[in-house]
Amino acid sequence: MIEVEAAPAPAARTFWYAAALAAALAPYVAVAAYIHPTADDFGYALDTRAEGYWAAQRHQWVTWNGRFASNLLVLANPMVGGSIAIYRLAAVAMIAATIAASYLLVRAISRAALDRRESLLCSLALTGVYLAGVPSLGESIYWFTGAVTYQLSSVLVMIQIALFLRAASTAMVALAAALLIFVAGMNEVAMVVAVAFYGAYAAWMRQRGEWRTARLAAVFAAVAAAAGLAVWLSPGNAIRSAQFSTQHQLVRSSAMTAMQTVRFGFEWAAGGPLLIATLLFIPLARRIADAVPEWRSITRAQCAALAAAPLAVIPAGIFPPYWATGVLGQHRTVGVAYSAFVILWFVAVIALEARGVWPIAADRIMPPLTGALLVALAGSIAFSGNGYTVIADFATRRLQRFDAAMSERYRAFDRCRADQVEPCAVAPLSAPPASLYILDVSDDPAHWVNDGYARYFGVAQVTR
Repeated sequence: MIEVEAAPAPAARTFWYAAALAAALAPYVAVAAYIHPTADDFGYALDTRAEGYWAAQRHQWVTWNGRFASNLLVLANPMVGGSIAIYRLAAVAMIAATIAASYLLVRAISRAALDRRESLLCSLALTGVYLAGVPSLGESIYWFTGAVTYQLSSVLVMIQIALFLRAASTAMVALAAALLIFVAGMNEVAMVVAVAFYGAYAAWMRQRGEWRTARLAAVFAAVAAAAGLAVWLSPGNAIRSAQFSTQHQLVRSSAMTAMQTVRFGFEWAAGGPLLIATLLFIPLARRIADAVPEWRSITRAQCAALAAAPLAVIPAGIFPPYWATGVLGQHRTVGVAYSAFVILWFVAVIALEARGVWPIAADRIMPPLTGALLVALAGSIAFSGNGYTVIADFATRRLQRFDAAMSERYRAFDRCRADQVEPCAVAPLSAPPASLYILDVSDDPAHWVNDGYARYFGVAQVTR
């Protein structure tokens, strides 16, 4: 998404490009120094503490959800050991993992068309575009339970597809298959995305007459579907689904999905970071299309399908929650769709370039503008969308005040436990950071958030 010249940029220029993008990502990383556990973090930690790790896994499968892969992680969350430092490092690791996974996918798609430096720049830009535009930054990155259930699934999907595209041995195919099972067991949206990708890829390879690859892709689609069924048909998933009275309404779910697809489609496609990155990527797309023979042989129908794919993937993050609960509610599911949207957007740019849609003059017009567009991209990542929210939280000291308030809350729990105060009253959060996902205590000691705090910190009741 960065280099626009016919040949690789000089190392010095590449360094400054990377430095600009790293600086744009720095505020997102810095937020991690102020985050605190919330909501399900405490509940899952308590389950592991009370039952033991593997007993808690079985309990989740039988009584709450069948996400056999993500449960391995949420039940090992840092609050089991009470480490907020590790909790914060997990958020930093999630951003780093997104960059690394993007890099592997870029290398797999571009093959020899881009060198390692250019691929790294692309991965930094891709991660920046994602962070600036993801519908709920707090749920997707800074809340451990949400991050390892949803954002990590996006990371692993990228790695898994990169393995599949570059599989050169039976061992690598087996590794890709094993990772696919894990991905499908993380959440329903990732499973739908995986099945759709491999189904479409199998059809594409079949049209090209590459029967071996088509069969392998079809097998992978079946593997992802089978792993997803293990989640959907689990006893715990049935119990969880029964909590919602407005579920399984096909007409309503379809109508709301269509409306939200149009909403998010326009919102995402008009995003400043995405559009600037697209301009920078066009000449790179031409190099990829020239270097990879498969791109020049795609048909008009295949090109049209790839051009429509970014919009078509949005319902994968919207229909499942509407079908299961009757409401969209948690935007972390939409975050998985947004990750796929961004990737497919740039794949569509390559497809359109392969069909000669972009003007050839771009190769002459774009190079002089590279530096300016790079600065614009870094600025838009840092100061628009979620970047603006992050900067505002720092500038108004909402993050710093939140950190101090939560630290004082923990001290209040310690005092209540020592003095056997019942109920333990804590001050509600005032103007919490907009970039974080926070569920605060309420006036009802029986509320599940209050109850989680009470049981985790060993006090009789919590109220405000």
